[in-house]
Amino acid sequence: MIVLHGGYLLSLSDAASSGFHLWAEGAFDATAPRPLHPRALPGPALDALLRSGAGSLFGASLLARSRVRRVALAVPAGRNRPVPSVAALRDGDDYATAGAISLRTFELDALFPPPSRVLDLLVHLPEALPAEPGGLSAGDDLEYWIEVARWAFDLLLRRRVLPTIDEGRGRWHPVLFDPSEKERLAAFASAMPPAGRTVALPGEAAPGEPLFPPAEAVLRAALDDLVDAAARELIRDVVPAERRRGGASPETQFLAALTLPRDSREGDAEPRWPAPLVERITSWSLTLLEPHPEGDLRLGLTLAPPAAEGAPWRLAFHLEDVEDPTLRLPAAEIWGSAEPALKRFGRRFQNPQEVLLARLGTAAALSPPVARSLDERHPDGADLSLPEAHRFLTAEAKSLADAGVKVLLPGQGRAVRPTVRLTVRESSWKAGSAVTRFGLSTLVDFDWRIAVGDVLLAPEEFEELAERKVPLVKVRGEWVVLDAESVQRTLQLLDRRPGGHTTLADLLRLSGGLDAPEEADLIESVEGEGWLADFLDPYAAREAVARFAPPASLAGTLRPYQVRGVAWLRFLSSRGLGSCLADDMGLGKTVQFLATLLSAREAGEPFRPSLLVCPTSVAENWRREAERFAPGLRVAVHHGPDRVSGEAFAELLSAVDLLVTTYPLAHRDRALLSRVTWEYLALDEAQNVKNPATAQSRAVRSFTARRRAALTGTPMENRLSELKAILDFLNPGLLGSEERFRKEFSVPIERHRDALAAERLRRVTAPFLLRRLKTDPSIEPDLPEKIETKEMVGLSREQASLYRATTRSLLEGIGRAKGPGRRAKVLVLLLRLKQICNHPTLFLADGSRLDGRSAKLTRLLEMLEETSAERRPSLLFTQFAEMGHLLVGAIRERFGSEVLFLHGGVPRKARDEMVRRFQEDEDPPLFFVLSLKAGGSGLNLTRASHVFHFDRWWNPAVEDQATDRVFRIGQTRHVQVHKFVCRGTLEERIDQMIDEKKDLARSIVGAGESWIAGLSDRELQDLVTLSRDAVDDPEGRR
Repeated sequence: MIVLHGGYLLSLSDAASSGFHLWAEGAFDATAPRPLHPRALPGPALDALLRSGAGSLFGASLLARSRVRRVALAVPAGRNRPVPSVAALRDGDDYATAGAISLRTFELDALFPPPSRVLDLLVHLPEALPAEPGGLSAGDDLEYWIEVARWAFDLLLRRRVLPTIDEGRGRWHPVLFDPSEKERLAAFASAMPPAGRTVALPGEAAPGEPLFPPAEAVLRAALDDLVDAAARELIRDVVPAERRRGGASPETQFLAALTLPRDSREGDAEPRWPAPLVERITSWSLTLLEPHPEGDLRLGLTLAPPAAEGAPWRLAFHLEDVEDPTLRLPAAEIWGSAEPALKRFGRRFQNPQEVLLARLGTAAALSPPVARSLDERHPDGADLSLPEAHRFLTAEAKSLADAGVKVLLPGQGRAVRPTVRLTVRESSWKAGSAVTRFGLSTLVDFDWRIAVGDVLLAPEEFEELAERKVPLVKVRGEWVVLDAESVQRTLQLLDRRPGGHTTLADLLRLSGGLDAPEEADLIESVEGEGWLADFLDPYAAREAVARFAPPASLAGTLRPYQVRGVAWLRFLSSRGLGSCLADDMGLGKTVQFLATLLSAREAGEPFRPSLLVCPTSVAENWRREAERFAPGLRVAVHHGPDRVSGEAFAELLSAVDLLVTTYPLAHRDRALLSRVTWEYLALDEAQNVKNPATAQSRAVRSFTARRRAALTGTPMENRLSELKAILDFLNPGLLGSEERFRKEFSVPIERHRDALAAERLRRVTAPFLLRRLKTDPSIEPDLPEKIETKEMVGLSREQASLYRATTRSLLEGIGRAKGPGRRAKVLVLLLRLKQICNHPTLFLADGSRLDGRSAKLTRLLEMLEETSAERRPSLLFTQFAEMGHLLVGAIRERFGSEVLFLHGGVPRKARDEMVRRFQEDEDPPLFFVLSLKAGGSGLNLTRASHVFHFDRWWNPAVEDQATDRVFRIGQTRHVQVHKFVCRGTLEERIDQMIDEKKDLARSIVGAGESWIAGLSDRELQDLVTLSRDAVDDPEGRR
């Protein structure tokens, strides 16, 4: 596939080089040398392409009269690889280089057709391009210029053109003063593709002008050229040659010149027109060609430092457009023109010399150097001595600016505001006592560097500079204007906190402005040396992390991002600093923490006894994950009525490495757990302590530990106070009091979106937070396209009671039944037990309350908190339509938001509308509940990135088919599938049977659950009997 592009080159340095051009984009050529565009066809290939691809327009004669020239084009690029203009040109390497995109300039061969043929070529080009897919097609930029050409053709047909003399040459111009044409001009300018402004001659740079010309300037210049060339051709076609030759008068010669083709030698040989003719033509045409109103121009003054030692300062004059300051007319250029009107950037400026003198006359009353310049015939600037430059900066500049004059000062027109940088290293101070090297009490040395522009000064150098009390100073060869207020505040900071010794906690508070908020905006950055460089700078930490080796005793392989996570946890924990691993759901926070403990053990560091506090619903899951990934770790769960205390608890601690308990028990057994000094104290789902006033939050904060960690997928759900609560647990006292934090961070950031306050908070908290999302470029390549996890949950005491009673009752009837009757009773038993595992209300069908009665529902709502916080739509499958209604009610009550529900009773039109809203709405409902039969096939729901199977259908193919509503062609995200299993119940045992014989299971269980009916009474009893570990008591009652 080849894409044909077009554009108008508006050269700021060589007007004769301006013109319309074409170039072609094809496959990536890795051999193309820099700075050539690796997708652009070279000149010979472009010539051959146009002869064959649009031969009816690009014949041999036209191509012979065209020029192939090298141009420079700025386009988006990633890693020096230009982004293709259309998706069809992308290859694998284009996706592999996804990441930061920036504007890069490439050179390419472009074909410049003769001006006389451009309009005709553009108008007829769509018909000439081949229609077959994958062939030659027009790019968006060329389509744009085709529409501009049609507009120019329309102007010619309606005779909206007139002649004038422009820079000594006769030209045809479009008439655009009508309101409708002005609107059209504005619409076309705003619609111009970015590439329409980013083309230039190679190496072209116009001092004082913007990098790219304004869209309207390019559009006006292109319209002028199109109309001028086409109007000449039109007149040649309709006016006989003898009439065009005319007589010898200047007027007839001028009219004859307006018929000469733009691309002929004859057209370049235009005589110098007499001044009276120029004045008559100009005054007649100006009123119709929309001259630039004088009132829209303001005076600009640019102060430039001396070009050499001892030379004066220079104040240069210019006029600029009030609405678009990039349209600038230097005074020297104004005085260099002999015409009453000056045309630049596609705009006509009437009487600029008179305007400049008038503006200077007004400014002269406010600035003696400007007044002195008026003694000259053509004032274009004024020389200033150093005292005059000082007075101009301290007094005159502000008065002139207040009077509407644009004043540009040295340093690119900006006064320089000094900022300070902190440099910190681990203290080597010896004063008769040991230096603390653990936790936030680590003693560090720090000093300051003051940045003035791009120059770094030591404190004593800055103080010497400030003593001069002159805002205009030369620092190491560079002139800068110092902001007086910032200078004074910086001196106060250096006086109050001179470099020396402090603790790591004090240093972080200082850098974040907690020590003195009024000085926080002065601190630009904090840089460390040694291990503190890795601690303070996440980019510097990458190299240290790359040297980390995963623990050998880990049973499994960590993904690269998980290795980095373990290395980061070890880096902080080995120094006694609390860490918050805030990875996205499904990225494996559990295995990363277990690997951290294993790594500490292999490094010979103390790691036991350690305590992990988690929600009740995942306590057993921690034990199982440890058995799977860290079989060498001795893990016990402290929960339930059989948990130990007293001497038995002490014996338990001597026999385990990691003790897992729950948030409710952290409060109930606070006295018991507080007696131990834990080596590691970790919180899973740490958002459970986001309210520091709750009993469980106060309990976990009271525990003593040498190292602390928090694991959470949502470190902040609604308020910054939630993040503070977690960090207060990790590093007590770091963020100060609640009132101080609210005043300095919560109110400015949450209410006023204060970017400076957000940066201060980030500076303090970033070293302790590691947050990775599945969509991060550094994470996404490490992930499989589909991640499946099992959420093992227990039963509530009510569920367990119902489960046992139902099992006992129905097994008795099954034992007495024979043949088809027995088969039916077995299936009824499975149905009832699955209902109980879901929720007692589903089994009882009594419409009773939902909250707190099903561990499965509790865990689901916890996980939906994370997906909701990330605004990631989720699908929830259940095989029971009634359970779907219960889920809808529970989710609505928890989140107060809309929940879609698709089941067998939903009419076709309503079903289609649900799918459309979920897939296409800008802000779709985040939760879509579907019954497995109604929504398990035939739908495309790729908007979701999470799939929850609330209950299991013991046919893997059915579950996979439901999952494939999301995991299918068109899905651009990684899909996370969560399958809920009640441990110690028939759900877990059947799940194990399927996993152990996965391939066989797909054929054996192809008929759903009917195979279970063939089990013997003994096998059936083993399958459904409730295990002792099945019950989750959220209160941990004995």
